[in-house]
Amino acid sequence: MAIQDIAAIENISDRFVGRALRLAYLAPAVLERLVLHRRDPALSIRQFAYAAEAPWVRQTEIVFDG
Repeated sequence: MAIQDIAAIENISDRFVGRALRLAYLAPAVLERLVLHRRDPALSIRQFAYAAEAPWVRQTEIVFDG
């Protein structure tokens, strides 16, 4: 299934779907702090997508220290 198909089914933009899919690349340590420890990030969803492209070893610093 393509990004455009998901966007059409969910009635959202393909750009939003693309950004959301990038979040799948967040480091396990980042996800743990967000979900289990409910630590607030210092980023917007757009910045999260950018952070997901960074190496895992840097993501915690990027997400929580801004």
